[in-house]
Amino acid sequence: MKDAALRFAGAIETELIQTRSDQMELGQDLTEKVNRLREEVKGVKAELRDFKEAQASHNEAVMQVLIDIQRKLSA
Repeated sequence: MKDAALRFAGAIETELIQTRSDQMELGQDLTEKVNRLREEVKGVKAELRDFKEAQASHNEAVMQVLIDIQRKLSA
């Protein structure tokens, strides 16, 4: 009976160790995924900033063309 109890306790201990190991591995995987996502978000934000700057430049150019057309039509 004592041997069975010790084997049972040993099996539980082994299972707890494995569970903790699995939790640590999952935590590491999650951390890596979060870090990759953060880098992707940084990239998207940079692309969006570049797009907005290009759009603003384009809008200024279009506005200048419209002003020039209006001046020529008024002359």
